[in-house]
Amino acid sequence: MLIDKLYAICPETNVIGRKILALQYHAASERSILARIPSAEKRYEKFLELNSYDVSKVPLRCIASYLGMRLETLSRIRSKLVKELV
Repeated sequence: MLIDKLYAICPETNVIGRKILALQYHAASERSILARIPSAEKRYEKFLELNSYDVSKVPLRCIASYLGMRLETLSRIRSKLVKELV
């Protein structure tokens, strides 16, 4: 395989490859956790908890797709959470 040749030529790539694999595994496990939450509202709350970056910069359609819900459902949940904060 090409990756094995790369590891043989440059051993540092082995470390880099393992770190990338670990990051991808962690992200996949987070997606798995989200997928098993039956309530759309709880999925969105867990998503906000897991993602510390500013999610307001991400298009809502992308978040809705990631969470496995319709855009209308996400909008309803977000407006409900805003009303609870006020």
